[in-house]
Parts: sequence; C-alpha cells; structure tokens
Amino acid sequence: MKKISHKISLVVVLVTLVASGLALGSAIFHQIAIISQNLNNSCLSLAKVTAEVVYRGYLTRTWPLKTLSEIVRQEDNIFCWIVDSKGEIVMAGRTEYFGKKIPAGYLLKTQVPVIFRTIYQGKPINLTIYPVRPDESPDWSVYLGTSIKSLILARNRAIYNNLIIFLGAIIISILLSLFLTRPIVLPIVKLTKAISKVGEGKYPKQLKIETKDEIGQLTSAFNLMCRNLEKSELALKQKAKQLENMLKMKTEFLHVINHQLRTPISILRGYVNLLASKHYQKFPPEKQQEIKNKLVIATEKLARLTNTMVDAVELEGGYWKPKISSINLVKLVNSAYSSLAEKYHQKNLYFKLNVPADIPEIKSDSKYLELVIYNLLSNACEFTEKGGVTVSLEKQDDFVIIKVKDTGIGLSEVDKQRLFKKFTRGEIASSISPSGSGLGLYIVSQILTVLKGEIKAESKGRNKGTTFILKLPINYYG
Repeated sequence: MKKISHKISLVVVLVTLVASGLALGSAIFHQIAIISQNLNNSCLSLAKVTAEVVYRGYLTRTWPLKTLSEIVRQEDNIFCWIVDSKGEIVMAGRTEYFGKKIPAGYLLKTQVPVIFRTIYQGKPINLTIYPVRPDESPDWSVYLGTSIKSLILARNRAIYNNLIIFLGAIIISILLSLFLTRPIVLPIVKLTKAISKVGEGKYPKQLKIETKDEIGQLTSAFNLMCRNLEKSELALKQKAKQLENMLKMKTEFLHVINHQLRTPISILRGYVNLLASKHYQKFPPEKQQEIKNKLVIATEKLARLTNTMVDAVELEGGYWKPKISSINLVKLVNSAYSSLAEKYHQKNLYFKLNVPADIPEIKSDSKYLELVIYNLLSNACEFTEKGGVTVSLEKQDDFVIIKVKDTGIGLSEVDKQRLFKKFTRGEIASSISPSGSGLGLYIVSQILTVLKGEIKAESKGRNKGTTFILKLPINYYG
C-alpha cells in the first residue's frame, strides 16, 4: 500500500515540477525581456539626449565634451563616441579616442536608431547607434556602448528568486500531496489489512470509514460481506458440528447395538424359537407360563433400552426442544414411582417422599423431568437390596432441591468421577446388572443441562448408600 501512496505523491510532485518548471521558465523569460527592454529604452533615451546636445553644440560651436565625459563616467557606460560617416571618432568622452577609427564591425550607416548586442574588448555590450542628421549638420552618429552587466545581474537575480519560488512550490506540493493522499491511502490500507485477515479466516470488526465517496461505499460493501461470510461460516461450523455429532452418534449407536442389543435379541429369539417348536406343547402349563413371562420381561428390557438410546440421540443431536409448563413436583415424583412400585414391592423396599409446605410449582418440561426422576428411582431400586429410597424436596431461593437417597451399594471415588459419562457404569453396578446400557445417568445429566439444572452424587463409600442431588430453577428461562 505504501507503493500506492508513493505513486500518488510522485504523480503530484511531477505534475507540480512540470507546471512550476513551465511557470519558472516563462517568468524568467518575461522578466529578462522586461529588463532588456528597459535597458534598451534607457540607452535610446541617453543616446537621443546626447545627439541633441551634440547638435546644439554644433550650432553654437561649443563641443559637449564635458557632457560626453560625464556619460562615460557612469558605471554602465563604457564609451560614448561621435562618429562621422567614415567611421572616424570626431568627439569622445575620453580624449584618447579622438581621431581614431571605430572597429569595422561597428560602422553602420542608418537613418533610424539601432541597438544590438556585440563584443567590445572581450566583453558583451549593448551598442546604441543614434544618428545626428539635421539638414545643416554633418553626417554624424552617436555611438553609445553600454555594459550589460546590470542585465546579467538582473537576470541572475530573477533566476535566483524564481528558483526559490520553484523550490518552495516543490515543498508545498510534497506536503499537499501527503495531506491529500492520506485520506485516500489510509482507508485503502485499512481495507487491505482487513482483507488479509479475511483471507486468514479472521473476520475483523466493522471498519469505520465515514466518507461519502467510492471508498466509503466500498467499505460498507466490505462490512456487509464480512457479516454475511461470518454468518455463513458460523452456520457451516454448526452444520459441521452437527454432522460430527451425528457421525459420532452413529458410531456409538452401532457400538451399542453390537454390545447392548445383541443379548436381549438373542434371548427373545431363543424364547420365540422355543414357542414355535414342537417341544413347547410338551411342557407343563407352569413351565409354559414361565417361558411367556420371561419373554415379556425380555421384550420390556429391549423396549426400555431402545427408548433410552432414542432419548440419547435426541439430546445429543439437539433435536429436543423443551416444552415448558407448570409442574407439581409431588405429582411428578409419585407418577414416576408408580411405574416402579411393583419392583419396589418385589424387593420389599420402602419408598418415602418428604415434602415441606412451601414447595412451589416450577416451570420446566414435564415429560423429560419425569424421565430424570424415573431413571434415578429405577437405579436406586436396581442397586438396593435392603432398606429403601427417600425423596426429599426443599426450596432454596429461586431453586428447588430434589434429593434421591438410597441405602444401596454406594459409590467409590472413581465411580463419582465418571458416573455421568456415556456408556460408563460403576464397578459394582456392572457386576450386579451386566445388561445395563450405561446411558441412564448420562441422559439425566444432559436433560438437566438443557433445563438449566444441576446434578451431583454423594456417597460415603461402598455399601453406604448414594444420594443424588438435583437443583432446578423455579422458573425456566431458555
């Protein structure tokens, strides 16, 4: 960009140089012409006066030698001769010239005054010839030799003065070029830097170039382009992230299908094949009913596992959008427990719900919040052999705290660190229920993240029970 600035400045300076050079030459030529004209006029006037004095002296027979001497004594006048038609000096400002012949090149017979440039004793002079030609006078002429030293000095002075003006014009033109090109070059420099950043994938802040010319319009168009590119890139990144998540989910989904669905499907296939075989009819009614019950249980496990995987896909893919409504937490907890009540009775486990009077309704997603409570109550039942589960509700400022406490197998410190990760289960839990998917608590944490809630697990160690603590906002703000 500096090259552009230099080029613009160079063009301005060159134009100024040419214009100033032409103006300088014209001014010098004009001034020298005026000075030369003034010198010529002065010489003609002096020669004319001399001719008149000579003529009066001729009439009165008194030669104006004193006048001629005074003329010669003037600084610029080199000689003043009165010359006849034969080129002989009749009178002169200095007596040593009397009777001498003038240089051959000087003799010029003319009836009108003449001035021309010539050389006298190696120096340039103005030679003025003014005829003294009254009818009764002899054929004489005034020869006035004037030095052009003053003309040369005046010319040199004019050149010097104009050169000073010329240099001043150059300096002013350079300063003006810098001043004038700055408003043009600086916006272009900013645009160039911004374009370089865009080329690197970095979108700069909106450029502020407040001009109403083409550069201002270009800046506005560039800012609009950057905004559109940034939006497009953000959208592409989001799509790429979604695609990456989908590919990741696909891989994990295939992994789950390979490891988690194979066993229940194999069990189902075995029971179905047994039902279709001829041997089934030979079993006593009690055995047949046992087989049917096991088939129902295997089907329910497969359905739960499938639903869990679908929930995980919805949550990870960002397809789930919470549907917010008012929720009575007591009814929600009881609804989740009702689906598990038979299991609790079969294992002879108690279920308690402690609810203070000041528990308000909350704004959240009823379906998925019930799924959270269901998963926690289901896990508590699964890994508790004696005792039971207690659910407590309490209000803290703008939040509701839900505690699900069991008397089950407890957690180790290692289990606490990885409890809410996908496809991860506690060490003892894996041995007690090897068919688990490892997705339940992961789904719980994902749901609570979307609902602006929190969850953590506390346990004093193995076989000392576990407490899951949920923190939910009373009013959900998406």
